[in-house]
Amino acid sequence: MEHNAYNIFQSKQTLDDLYHEQLRVRGIISSLGNRIQRLEQRRPFPRKQKGRR
Repeated sequence: MEHNAYNIFQSKQTLDDLYHEQLRVRGIISSLGNRIQRLEQRRPFPRKQKGRR
């Protein structure tokens, strides 16, 4: 039953939907990358501090 529902969902998904989903995922990835860069600038990760100890 679950497999059948999944197939129906897949067939309903158009190329337009896939395109918009890809754009949304790219936006999420880029925002995550920006957040990581800001965190690295603010304070280095613990693995970078190992040399000081």
